[in-house]
Amino acid sequence: MKAAFTFSMFGIAILVASCSLSGHNKDPEPKDCNPFPAVNDLLMGKHWVETAETTIIVSGNDSTSSNSYPNMASCSRDDFMEFKPNSLLIEDNGPNKCVPIVPQILEGTWCNSNNGKTLTFTFGNMSGDLEILSLTAQQMILQEIHTDEPKKGQTKIMISTHEPR
Repeated sequence: MKAAFTFSMFGIAILVASCSLSGHNKDPEPKDCNPFPAVNDLLMGKHWVETAETTIIVSGNDSTSSNSYPNMASCSRDDFMEFKPNSLLIEDNGPNKCVPIVPQILEGTWCNSNNGKTLTFTFGNMSGDLEILSLTAQQMILQEIHTDEPKKGQTKIMISTHEPR
């Protein structure tokens, strides 16, 4: 799982790992910041694995869309997220780790807001917001937006699909 929390939710793992390796990643302090029980029930108790990713680059009135999932390293496709009580978020690098020195498990926090439509992930001193486009017991679709990426004046929109395994 490495969609840029790119920050794509999946690029963050690399950033977090580097923070963790350099000693800058502090243990998260769990807190209950998830006041939407229906959303919590759908998120928790599952290993969410990314199964699809689309990248849209918007520049002015023009946009290009591409299926970015095939470009994801195969060792990242078995990574998963697990939402736990007390806002604890586990990111597991799965059986096929891309970088052996990266910890198997990264701990962070998660919070939902905006009537359960926004997820905020925090790993150490890095955080990012993702919009929940769709959430069922069988599928979660998230959107992440970055401005001035990949270059100034452009917006990068990443839409990732996750399924429980």
